[in-house]
Amino acid sequence: MVDHKEVRIPDGIIVIIQNLYEEGQSSVKWNGAIGEWFTVMTGVRQGCILSPLLFALIMDWIMKTALSDLDVGLEWIHGSRLCDLDYADDIVLLDSSHERMQKMTTAVEHRRGKLGLHMNVDKCKIVISNDWVDDTEIQTGNAAIDTTEEFCYLGSYVTSDSSCDKD
Repeated sequence: MVDHKEVRIPDGIIVIIQNLYEEGQSSVKWNGAIGEWFTVMTGVRQGCILSPLLFALIMDWIMKTALSDLDVGLEWIHGSRLCDLDYADDIVLLDSSHERMQKMTTAVEHRRGKLGLHMNVDKCKIVISNDWVDDTEIQTGNAAIDTTEEFCYLGSYVTSDSSCDKD
């Protein structure tokens, strides 16, 4: 599980959040009838102002801990590497090597899985630009991720030829 000290959340804030979520009860209302109440064991409350913040903190922790010890990503400035772009649950993994891309995919999936989060392979895509000599499929779980010539990420098209024409 995530240690709140790793994501730098003060103890007092943790206590407040725990009090909001501890022993939460819900029921389902259907056709005007309220069903039996049940205890909510996982998840964040829909509509809660804290939900996006908690989700962002967890996603940031997942990406940092999954990728920090790997020598992956594109060469960046001063010897650092850029290996991911994240916005909420939309994640782009960046690398020029098939082997390192598989390593990143596996690491992120493993870390997310420990928290009950999983990749939806139907929403995952691989876009290969320039030279990538290995044509082995990138796997997530037991499924291969589709390779495509383009996909839309946050309203902009990412294409294999790096074109911006579609935007």
